[in-house]
Amino acid sequence: MDTRQLTHTNRPWIGSGPQGRAVLTPTGELDEAASAVLRADACGLVAHGHRNLVVDLSAVTFCDACSLSALIGIRRHALEAGGSLVLAAVPIQLRELLSRTGLDTVLTVHPTVHDALAHPGRPLAAPPHGNAPV
Repeated sequence: MDTRQLTHTNRPWIGSGPQGRAVLTPTGELDEAASAVLRADACGLVAHGHRNLVVDLSAVTFCDACSLSALIGIRRHALEAGGSLVLAAVPIQLRELLSRTGLDTVLTVHPTVHDALAHPGRPLAAPPHGNAPV
C-alpha cells in the first residue's frame, strides 16, 4: 500500500491505496470529536473524487455510538457518490458492537487492510468474536 498523503489534506492518517482507494487510519479513541473529524475527512475525500474508502481500525482503542453513526454516514455518502466503504482490521469490541446492532450485515468488514484492498467488494470471514468485554 502506498501511504503517501493525499494532496488536498495534511492529515498523516490518510493515505492512498491501489485504484485510487483512500485509506483512513484513525488512532486511539474514536469518540464523538474524533468521529466527527473522521466523517468530515472521509466526506472530503469523496468530494475530491476518492469515492472508494477503506477505514483501517486496527489502532482504535475505543468506539461508541458516535463511531457507528459516523461509519454509517460515511458509507451513505460514499454510496451516494457511486463509491464504497470497507472496514479493515476491526477490533473485537467494535466487531461485537457491529454484530449486536446488526450493522455487520450492512458494513463490509475485512480482517486486514491488505484484504480490503485486494477484495474491496467481497467481505472475507472475520475472526471469531471471542469473549472480550466491550
